[in-house]
This record gives sequence, C-alpha cells and structure tokens, in this order.
Amino acid sequence: MTARALGDPNPYVGVHSLLQAPLASADAAMDGLQLALDVIGIFDPTGLVDLVNAGMYAARGKPEDAFLTGLGVVPIVGDVAKVAKLPRLALAPARKIDAHWGAGMYRHGGLTTTIEHIMYRHGWNSGFANVSRFSPGTSARDIVSYVEEALRYGDVLQKGDAYEVEYDFGEVIGVDVRGRPTSRIKVIIRARDKVIRTAYPF
Repeated sequence: MTARALGDPNPYVGVHSLLQAPLASADAAMDGLQLALDVIGIFDPTGLVDLVNAGMYAARGKPEDAFLTGLGVVPIVGDVAKVAKLPRLALAPARKIDAHWGAGMYRHGGLTTTIEHIMYRHGWNSGFANVSRFSPGTSARDIVSYVEEALRYGDVLQKGDAYEVEYDFGEVIGVDVRGRPTSRIKVIIRARDKVIRTAYPF
C-alpha cells in the first residue's frame, strides 16, 4: 500500500516510484556495456559497432556521447574523439557500502517503499513542516541517482544500528530544515540488512 493509497493528499503517484529504484543499477550496467562498445569500435573496420552504440546513446538521451561515438565511422578522426571521452566514461568506483532499496513501515506514510517515503516526506511539495526538501522538479529517479553517487563517494559512519552516508555534490540539491540551500545529502541505512531507510538534503 502506498502513501497515496492510505488517503494522503500528496500528489506524488507512488506506483511510479516502484519502477525507479532499479534504474540506477541498470544505467550503470548500460554505461559499462557502452564503454566496452566504444573500445571495440576503435578496432571495428566496418563502423557498425559505432553506429549501433551511437543510437543507444541517443536513445538514452545522451546527445554529446552519441555525436562523439557517431564520429567513429570517420577513420582516425572518430577514434581520436572516442579516446578523448573514455576517461569520462570510465566505470564508477565500487560502493563503499553495499546497500539496497526496500520497503517498510514508516511513522509518516505507513507501509511504503523507501523511495516513496523519501518523495512523500522530503519532496518539494511534501506538505510537512520542519523537514528538509529536495529541489523543485527532483524526481524519484534523480534521488536514486543521488543515493547511488553518495554510496560510491560519500563518507560512511556507523551509528548504533544504522549506517549514515554523507556526501556533498558541490551544487544545490535542495534545502535543509531551516530552508537554506544545501548541496549535501544524508542516506540512512539499516545495519542488520543494509536496507536504505531514507535519504534527504541536510
């Protein structure tokens, strides 16, 4: 049952969030696949690998990568362009803590998924007082991506029965409980099963 199903006025459609949590790992897998195709394309004399890979980038909404990869069909020039972008496409480091998304009972919202809870409690239009909020327009997918980045690059501390991960993005992602713009996120993970319980700007 979602927060909306429990009769809450929050306009966020909870069912949509159920589809969002796996997308970060799927994106990471696609990044790895396309990085491999970029390398293979350097040695492919037909240019077919580059054309397919460019189409994949375009379909994923990455026009710059699509353009650079598409240049691969041009001898030498295209390969130079691809080699130049390989450092940016290199696989991200491993997570510092192997956490996963789940569901549970929350004081605000009842039985719901973690990502629904975050959107319900910390979305810009959540309706709660004295809580931090993500910036207007922040989607569930954005938050999943924020959490994924924090798990890879943030500072991990164990406090009692939970892990806290803190990370500074260097750009504003929301406001803290006092309404001040902030670039930092905190992710709370239950220690016994590594389930992500919440995440919010702070």
